Formats: sequence, structure tokens, C-alpha cells
Amino acid sequence: MAVIYYKFRSQRDDLISTIKFDGTGLTVFELKREIIYANKLINSTDTDILLYHVEDPDKEYEDDNEVIQRASTVLVRRTSGGKRGRGNILRYLAGKPRIAKSQVPIAASSPAPASVVPANEDDRIRQMFNQQDDQWNQQQALMASAQRVESNRQNLKLDENIPEYYICYKCGEKGKHHIRNCPKNNDPNWDGIRIKKTTGIPKSYLRTVDNPTDIVNEPNQNFMVNEEGKYVVAVADKKAWQRYQTIQQSRQAEDDLQIEDPELRDSHSGKLWKSPVRTKCCKQLYSRPYIEDILMESDFKCPHCGQEEIYLDSLEPDEELQRKVDNYVKQLKRKNYAEEEPNKRQHLATMIPTMMPFMPFPAPMSLSTNNKK
Repeated sequence: MAVIYYKFRSQRDDLISTIKFDGTGLTVFELKREIIYANKLINSTDTDILLYHVEDPDKEYEDDNEVIQRASTVLVRRTSGGKRGRGNILRYLAGKPRIAKSQVPIAASSPAPASVVPANEDDRIRQMFNQQDDQWNQQQALMASAQRVESNRQNLKLDENIPEYYICYKCGEKGKHHIRNCPKNNDPNWDGIRIKKTTGIPKSYLRTVDNPTDIVNEPNQNFMVNEEGKYVVAVADKKAWQRYQTIQQSRQAEDDLQIEDPELRDSHSGKLWKSPVRTKCCKQLYSRPYIEDILMESDFKCPHCGQEEIYLDSLEPDEELQRKVDNYVKQLKRKNYAEEEPNKRQHLATMIPTMMPFMPFPAPMSLSTNNKK
């Protein structure tokens, strides 16, 4: 769907309307007729409608057969037709295109050679398609050599009263220019900046930045805009990271335990049992992570007896041994807590401030008590 932009001279520069159509362009006659229908000027029989070039407001489109390419901008002017009912609107609604006065007529002595109409129907169809191809090639050649001229008055006016919180989503600058006047529009190598809002992100995970251009070159770093219109970037959750590190350290501490009881020590790794299970074929005892890796590497073949098709869901948990492991871990934690408790109490005692001494004099009695007496 192609469009042509138009604006009446009596309107403001920012009030631009469009005419939508299919194709590469419209003639002046067709564009005037579409503008008349779009603005409901059918009953304005005493009005003339004129089109002008936007780059030269004094130059009129005089030839109704002139083609205006798509994405072009024209100026529209309404004037009086001189006499009542003698406007040109009726001609554009029901008449034929007007030929410009400056057009050179064809001499009668040298008429254009008339095309020979083939008698065969197939030849006529083939000739029609060839004419369409020639017209298409001519239009493509005109479009390739044509240059679009835009009006700078409208774009410059957009930057006059631009608010401070306005952000150009092309380059990321705030309160400096409109996106239509962005200097990056003419840069074909500029990919743009990804700017998104901070919806759903807590404020504690955001850091305010003054100049977002300093972090654009950093990989995988995109800045956002909060509800106040400020530039922010996401920061890591330090509490979650510390909690993760604590869990990993506790697991590492369990792996480094020196197990004295041979019943609680894994014979393969020499560490504490982790989810002890037994195979259904030979009832051999393994830690679940260890035996699962062995079975997947050996195509589900038992490493002890060689039985095949020993799948992971067929491993039987040893609940009794698991209870012993859990009790051992609980006792170890209780022992460590008992050793750390005196140190914590001593630390808290140093943090508690000394109590204030009692006042040497009694507190004064209130006025209400004296009145009662």
C-alpha cells in the first residue's frame, strides 16, 4: 500500500494527511479527485483546487496527466472559482484530465504511427502484456533517477518545544532532537540502540547513569529508562549471589568431610554417601550421581555384573542408609553450632551498650496529681 502526503496551505505544518493507493504513483487528476472525496468537497462547486510543489510553493502542477510518485508531499490550495458553480471540482469528479498549456501539440502533418492491432486473439493478449512490461520498465527508470525532496520547515519546528524527558529511540539522546531529525538517520551502518522500560525490575537492581553513550560500546550492555525518565542499567543481585556462594561452600564442606565410619563412606569416592541406591540386578550399592554417570556412559550396562538395560528409574533407594547419613549430617551441624554459639554471644555482648544509671532524684510529679491532692 503506497501513500502520498498532502497539506493545505491554510493548515499548520504538523497537520499532514495521506492518500493511500495501490501502485507506484497517481496523476494530478487522480490525486485531486481523491483529495476532494477525502475532505468531502463534493458540494463545493464554486471552489478551485490547486496542487503545488512542496519544495517550491509557487510552482503549480498544471498538467493533470503528470504522475506524482508515491511517498511524495504536495501542497493543496483552495481558491474561489470566480462565478458561482464554475469551480473545477465538478470537472475532477466527472470530467477528463486537463492538458497543460505549455505542452507542445503534435503536428498534423506527421501523425504518430498507429500500432497495428493483430487479428489473432493470442497476439493481442501478448501485445497487451508487452505494453504493460514497457510501462513498468519506464516507471522503474523514472523512480531510479528521481530524488525525494522533503520540507525542512516541519522537521525543524519539531525541535523547538521538545520536552526534556523526550528520548530519541534512534540514538538514545534525551531532550535534544526529534527522532525525525536524528543525525543517525543518514548513517546506513547505524543499527540503533535498544531502549526498554524497567517494568517489573526492583529499584535496588537498577543503577542510574548520566551518559548512556559510555556504555553502548560494552558487549551485552543495554540501558533502560525508568518511570522518572532517567537512564538506568541493571546490576547483579548481590544477595542472591552471596546466598548461592554460601550454598556452594556448604556443599563443598560436606564433600571435604573426613568420614571415619566406613558404613557412611562411599567406597568409590571415599566421601559421604549422596543419595545411596542399589541396582536391581546385583543389589550393588552406589551413590546416585556416580552410578547415573556410569550407566549413561556404558549404554545402561551394570558395571558390576554386566547386566544390560539397567535404566535410571530402576535404581532402588537405600532408605536405611539415607537415614543414617541424614542423622550424621544433623549431628555434625549441631556440633558446629555449639562451637560457634559462645563466640556469637561474646560478639553480641560487646555490641550491647551499657545500661543508663538510675536518676538520683525522683521524677517530678505531674500537675494533675498536685491538683488532686
